[in-house]
Amino acid sequence: MFECLDIKTELVRAVKQISKSKYDKDEQEKIKNEVEILKNLDHTNILKIFDFYEDKSSFYIVTEICKGGELFDKILN
Repeated sequence: MFECLDIKTELVRAVKQISKSKYDKDEQEKIKNEVEILKNLDHTNILKIFDFYEDKSSFYIVTEICKGGELFDKILN
């Protein structure tokens, strides 16, 4: 996870990089479809996705910053 700055709004965002090599073509299409669906959602309990990019080797998902660690870790503790 990386932090970036939205030049238009000057707000800090998070960028998650997902390696394409871990997924076959069908799974990559499912990731793209899911991101497109999530980009259109606006709810306080759902992480807001602002943008999506891809290059030859990776997907990049730009989201709001969520502080406090991983939810999975919170559930286990």
